[in-house]
Amino acid sequence: FVRHRVAMVSLIILVLEILSILLLPLILDLDPFTSYPGQFNQAPGNGFLFGTDAVGRDIFSRIIYGGRVSLSVGFIAASISALIGVPLGLIAGFYDNGVRGVIMRIVDIFMSFPALVIQMVLVTVLGASARSLMLVLGFLGWTGYTRLVYSKVLSVKQEVYVEAAKSTGATNLTQMVRYILPNAMAPVFVTFSFAVAGNI
Repeated sequence: FVRHRVAMVSLIILVLEILSILLLPLILDLDPFTSYPGQFNQAPGNGFLFGTDAVGRDIFSRIIYGGRVSLSVGFIAASISALIGVPLGLIAGFYDNGVRGVIMRIVDIFMSFPALVIQMVLVTVLGASARSLMLVLGFLGWTGYTRLVYSKVLSVKQEVYVEAAKSTGATNLTQMVRYILPNAMAPVFVTFSFAVAGNI
């Protein structure tokens, strides 16, 4: 990873963005809500790095605080989806009984509805807030993780090291958590990164 230049540049940019969003409001005492009289629609300068908006608020401060909301929604919603979808995909892929059928049929039902319409309805019911948006996006985004992990587990559980673990008396939980899940997680990390961007 360290030898991959594009990946390292991307990581540095991401870390700098996160540190800026977390630390700059404390260091510079930024205020995104105060309206400065006589400073409407100002160009960058005079203490305003990006200028001001139509009511005299500092645009740079508002961008930094907006970044906090965006990253929170992106990461938390993606994490909720992963926490729901990954275990369900692992269970569905490991067990050959009726549990698999039930889980995958629920996935099909969720995926048959238009996601955007459901999101709008749920946000309206729960109230328009960042917290509601995180919950709605997280709850409706788990199906992709489930299908991804399910397909990956189907191939991984046929590997020789899983059969060897089974022959030594490893329980189903041990097989899933110790041998199968770590080797099925690579595509999940890729999906997670795209989910963060998609949620934002």
